[in-house]
Amino acid sequence: MSKNFVVNSNPYGAVTLENVLAFEKLNRFVLPDDYRHYLLHHNGGKFSRRDFVSKSEPDVDGDVHHMLGLHQGPEHARLQEGFRLSKYYDLDEFSMSLDRYFVFADTSTGSLLLLDLKTKGVSVFQPEDVEHESSEPLRHAIHALSDSFTHFVEDLVSHNKTYSSADELEEFKKKVRQARLEAGWSINDGND
Repeated sequence: MSKNFVVNSNPYGAVTLENVLAFEKLNRFVLPDDYRHYLLHHNGGKFSRRDFVSKSEPDVDGDVHHMLGLHQGPEHARLQEGFRLSKYYDLDEFSMSLDRYFVFADTSTGSLLLLDLKTKGVSVFQPEDVEHESSEPLRHAIHALSDSFTHFVEDLVSHNKTYSSADELEEFKKKVRQARLEAGWSINDGND
């Protein structure tokens, strides 16, 4: 598979390390190094491959629609306006439990792509999976995708790439799993 790359770096302007560090200090968190590197070099730029599929939940998939960045461009694309998951979909009552998640992009269907600031992994929040009547309403709405921003970007597939069968999707998952094993990842089960 060819390397994924950014097709339009800094669409609304570049950001400095000082700006990123000030953003982190203001919000009392530290961004993962790989995501900070993305901001410093691409700041909201889109990738050549934009579609994702969960390795453990085949029906969880989507596309990276808007990448957020630190800039004064359109509000919908500003990281400083939209990084808190609790600000979306009337989730204010869960703000304390959602503080560990950082919205870095959205999908064309309204889902949100998240960095977990504790584990540094990437997940997708699917609002249609919120179970409002449950004691844990968000448990089935946040789906793990990758263990890091870097691996998430590497696992993205070509926009418009579709799998004609479950077998083709399984073959894709096997290739990703094998590449991870070869890279020295610890794989605990067959569903990653």
